Amino acid sequence: MDNVLRIGQEFVVVEGLGMSGRILICGDEPTLLETRYMVLVRAGFTVASACTPKEIASLTEEPGFGLAVIGRALAERDKWSMVKELRLRWPGIRILFLTSQMLSLQQLSSNEYRSSSLPPAQFVANCRLILERGGTAARYNR
Repeated sequence: MDNVLRIGQEFVVVEGLGMSGRILICGDEPTLLETRYMVLVRAGFTVASACTPKEIASLTEEPGFGLAVIGRALAERDKWSMVKELRLRWPGIRILFLTSQMLSLQQLSSNEYRSSSLPPAQFVANCRLILERGGTAARYNR
């Protein structure tokens, strides 16, 4: 079963994950961010990380990002500072705010979402779904 990836006790189907969109992980929780980074990379996504608005500003604009995942422990001021920088650089980027509450994926606006980051298989599925909703931002190669 080459198209199934085991993540802890869960299994994620990775068939058809040639994504044209990239994911940026932002936040100040090293363990959580590293874990989510590795889960996404192992699931076939292209992923980068940034911990501050200054680091976001240092990233190349092309190719752009289809999704930014914002960590749950950031102070509100820091979150919105990052979102502002993200929107300046990539106006169409989708934003996923992680929360410590066990929530299913919720759409907050046309390009903002909220969910928990657990379990890992659901986190990957949520990222896929958001990228698919992004129109040309990312599509599976089928």
